[in-house]
Amino acid sequence: MKFFKNIWRKIRGLFIKRPPLNEKIISEEKAVLEVAILIEDIYTKIQESTDPYEKAELIKKIAKYNTAKTIIEFVENETVPAGEKKKGRKKLYELHELRTELQILGEQRTILDFNESQIKHANYPDTSSFDNRINNLFTQLSNNNIEYKVKLTNISISASDKSFQQLERLLTDKSVLEKHKNRENEKLRQEVLYKNQIKQKLASLETYINQNKLGEAKLLLNVLIKAIKPNYEKELTRLFSAKEKLNEKELQIFKKQQEELLKRQAEEAKKIKELEVRKLVEHRIAREQQLAKHKIEEVKKTEKERKLKALLSKKFNWRDFQRVLQENGINAFYHFTDYQNLKSIKENNGLYSWHYADSNGIIINFPGGDTLSRDLDKRYGLQDYVRVSLCTNHPMQYRLEQQGRNLLLLKIDIEIAYFENTIFCNINATDTNHQKGTDLNDLERISFSAIKRNFVSREDPDFKHHQAEVLVKTWIPLEHITNINNFA
Repeated sequence: MKFFKNIWRKIRGLFIKRPPLNEKIISEEKAVLEVAILIEDIYTKIQESTDPYEKAELIKKIAKYNTAKTIIEFVENETVPAGEKKKGRKKLYELHELRTELQILGEQRTILDFNESQIKHANYPDTSSFDNRINNLFTQLSNNNIEYKVKLTNISISASDKSFQQLERLLTDKSVLEKHKNRENEKLRQEVLYKNQIKQKLASLETYINQNKLGEAKLLLNVLIKAIKPNYEKELTRLFSAKEKLNEKELQIFKKQQEELLKRQAEEAKKIKELEVRKLVEHRIAREQQLAKHKIEEVKKTEKERKLKALLSKKFNWRDFQRVLQENGINAFYHFTDYQNLKSIKENNGLYSWHYADSNGIIINFPGGDTLSRDLDKRYGLQDYVRVSLCTNHPMQYRLEQQGRNLLLLKIDIEIAYFENTIFCNINATDTNHQKGTDLNDLERISFSAIKRNFVSREDPDFKHHQAEVLVKTWIPLEHITNINNFA
């Protein structure tokens, strides 16, 4: 039995797509980090490339490398190993989900970093220390009474005063003024360079808009909005003008698309009108055929319903069966099934045998039996019966729950025992030694004391008798499942 269960699990695994294991993800990310890349070289390739597909692949390469680094750092710093779960708590995310989100965010960040790297910002030298020393020197010069000359006091010269003497000589040689002038010129040069870069980017933005490259234009527009300083009035005016033109372009493209759509719709309407007469004839013929087919299906459906309802007729001595069940404290029967089958049970108005379901196109998402159990059903002529148990803790249910199946226990009305074709079996009906039948003595053969026991072990003599079954022909109507509305 265990051998067939292993085969079933392997077959089911072929049809269920599982996410990659954490160990596999960690191994893949370490392999990515083993191949060193130079991000600056890749940025250079992106700038030089004119192929959008090549640019996208290079951006993905950088994002993949950064994602691998983040994943490995996360795993190394995580207090619980990546392959384990904290008891009592469900993880907010899985490692494969984190990798996917990081890859997406990494690609977006790489695009923004690349665009930002294209604008060079002006770097102004720090002259605070120099200015402080000039102010100190100016204070000393102000204390002298002789005009146009610097006269040092007779006080001992400290290291700071020596520095002021050097500044004094520099001032005498007019070199300080020249350095100050050079510094201001450097500021102006950097400012001009920065403005030229902004102008180049604005020109590129206008070119993109004129060439209808609106995607590139939007990216560059977002960069310029952050880069242009508030006091650059001309550049801001030019930027807002380009933004308005971009909006106009987008509106024009939208209008053009709408016009093309209307044109295509008009052409399709014309074709439909030309074929209308022929289609009307074909439609009338198809409708007549459909009506005929529908009538046949209705007749078949009515016949099926009639046959199913005929199965609900009671045994002539059904009160004797009622008496035996009541004397033994049996108030209901039970049928366990996978939670995924609940929708089908409600839509098809009850439980059906697997044979009837296969023959009538009723899909059972998670059938209870495997190929072996079906073969045994055919051997004993039980393929068209629905099985219910007399206990609430069936061993087979316990084993399936241990395998991770999400099961629910349906409570069945005791009246199904009174149906004319209902069979009573003293043990599992697929067991070679079972005894079954539709008569009262077949019901009395069931060991009710074994049924009422809980958690009967396999070695216990009552183990097989604990699994006694009631087999209902073809169908258990939905109204006989008394707790069906308890499940959403």
